[in-house]
Amino acid sequence: MRRVILWLMGGAALLSLCACQGAGGGASQAASGQDGSGHLLLVAFLLIVGIFYLISPKSAWQMSHGWKPKRTEPPARMLKINRVLGGVFIVIGILCFFFL
Repeated sequence: MRRVILWLMGGAALLSLCACQGAGGGASQAASGQDGSGHLLLVAFLLIVGIFYLISPKSAWQMSHGWKPKRTEPPARMLKINRVLGGVFIVIGILCFFFL
């Protein structure tokens, strides 16, 4: 259960990062001369990570836990959580693209 909470906290942190990207507003962004490339970089990152988690949850688990000395297979629950998080990251990325 602790791992589930940590994974959900990671998703919440990305959501808050996405919200902070748009908090500056258009006028302040235009006045400062920024072109919004950070926004597109965040969207691209969320989409790439989301697709990776959705398509290959076992590889995502191997990258985060497989390097530890105890070689075990990922629990089925973690694979499901990785797939759900992949979908969440994709949805957040799409929302950030259209609404920020």
